[in-house]
Amino acid sequence: MERIVFSCAAVALIGLGVCMVVWPVWIVIKSRDEDDNRAVSSGQIFATRVAGVGLVFLAGYILYALLTGMRGADFLTP
Repeated sequence: MERIVFSCAAVALIGLGVCMVVWPVWIVIKSRDEDDNRAVSSGQIFATRVAGVGLVFLAGYILYALLTGMRGADFLTP
């Protein structure tokens, strides 16, 4: 059961990472306060995209480890 839950969480993280790569401006604007009207800088866009790529790779590795039964991936199973 835990394998299914963590696999679904990894897929959700992959989706978030893809959104961070494809729509970085939207992600940056949604993470700000309501009254913050500053323009989004190119550094923020770049940092969001880099974090998104890292998140996709990390979650992809976690999903791979869970689905293949890699040793050490079952640390939360009884």
